[in-house]
Amino acid sequence: MKTTTSMVAYSYNEQWEAVDEAHAHYRLNYIGIVEAAARTAQELLRIKPTHAKLQPYQYVVLAAVGAEENLTYRKLAAEAARLFGVRVHYTTIHKAFKRYAGLIALTALIIALYLGPAEELVVDSTEYTLYAYQEADGGRRKRRRVTAKLVAAWCPDTHMFHAVLVVDGKRNDAPLMEPLVAQLFFKPKKVYADRGFFSRKNIQLLSALGVEPVIRPRENAKTRAKGYPAYKKYMWRYRKLGYRRWALETGYVKRFPEEHAFSNLIVKYGDEVRARSLEGAKPLIYARVLLHNAFTLVRFAALKGFKANVTPYLACA
Repeated sequence: MKTTTSMVAYSYNEQWEAVDEAHAHYRLNYIGIVEAAARTAQELLRIKPTHAKLQPYQYVVLAAVGAEENLTYRKLAAEAARLFGVRVHYTTIHKAFKRYAGLIALTALIIALYLGPAEELVVDSTEYTLYAYQEADGGRRKRRRVTAKLVAAWCPDTHMFHAVLVVDGKRNDAPLMEPLVAQLFFKPKKVYADRGFFSRKNIQLLSALGVEPVIRPRENAKTRAKGYPAYKKYMWRYRKLGYRRWALETGYVKRFPEEHAFSNLIVKYGDEVRARSLEGAKPLIYARVLLHNAFTLVRFAALKGFKANVTPYLACA
């Protein structure tokens, strides 16, 4: 009995040693990891090199540095001079971040591909509060609550984000499933989601793609197909089993509560974004996802005993 306890404790300590080692390695090398993935993303999007002072992938690196170090745009101008030896005005950086928000998101997804495709994905959303103000009585500015919604699909085993989308916080979740799935570079076996993503169209979409939908139906959901035969079959099965048996059989009861990926983002970077508009918030939120994926990659490398820098492998992803 003592031997078993000591083995468990030893395994636990070894894992945390690897995580600490990964964090130290990440701090020293995350810029190189981001740069290698951003170059690949730039080639995939076929963004032609410009005559500006910085290339598009270099702005992705600046976005990652800004998110990691919590820097303002003015301080990022100094970082551009330190990293690339070029002086860039902070307003130029601000405009470039908005222009290359999609490039930042794709860079994050390319890093996730290093660990390979995921057999299962969890889809959910979380909200961020923006720094938005409006004129109040007496000429004062009063802060008003404006939100941006991050909708993402991640692997419950690795906690890697494989699809991300930032939209207005007031938008419903269900119509966002299709553009989210369109980002995937592979076909998972299952997709888990809560009631917010339940719709006839989403059930039919996933089934047509050969992906098993595991989405909890709404309480008032009907069995009528209305042109979506996969939905009718899905609902008849759910009604026959009941929620508890359906959740156990499909794995919903085990998989969907695993929301650690969102929790890590909130704990590390908070739930507020230093932006006054949705367009300004998009690149900053994508940069946080990018850093999360980069650290997850380094952590898995440390857990598997890889001592070499992961950057050369990432460049070939």
